Amino acid sequence: MKRDDTLMKAILQALEDHDGEYMSANRIRETLAGDNAAKQEAVTHHIRLLDDRGLVSLMEHGRVRLTWEGHEALKPRSSFFD
Repeated sequence: MKRDDTLMKAILQALEDHDGEYMSANRIRETLAGDNAAKQEAVTHHIRLLDDRGLVSLMEHGRVRLTWEGHEALKPRSSFFD
């Protein structure tokens, strides 16, 4: 599967826009992919890639938290996704 920077940014944005400290991976998948199984798989893969880079933290029970670096990547001046 190819890396999709637009999808990764959408995941980070969903986490930042969420009112709580974390979101469940299931909720992120539902929000971004609906019922499309292939898109859900892509979201899961990209959450893991974001964890690899330290932009999100995968917590127990399928929870995902945005890290300091994740917030920084979303800043307008950031060149992370360019």
